[in-house]
Amino acid sequence: MKYSWILLSLLIVILPANLSANTLYFPQVAFGGGYSTTFVIINTGTAAVSSSVVFYDQNGTQRPEFTTPVSLAPASSMRFTLPNTGSNVTVLWGELNAGGG
Repeated sequence: MKYSWILLSLLIVILPANLSANTLYFPQVAFGGGYSTTFVIINTGTAAVSSSVVFYDQNGTQRPEFTTPVSLAPASSMRFTLPNTGSNVTVLWGELNAGGG
């Protein structure tokens, strides 16, 4: 009997009140082959945030098909998932540039 393990990673990102030159990095994001990664991004500040989470492969090549727009009003949140698709594990890293508030 085969067992399939599914790992669900929940990443909670809280954007600080002062967004001056804020870049958040996600050093390892895995999905596929039984894995998915869920991001929860929370804006606790008083300024709106409009940006994107941009993903790159391990060689630093941008993967635009996974880029996710982020548009958050003050005191709001959003959630998105890179789903368990395909039989192979895909590992990326991500970057969210929250800009200057």
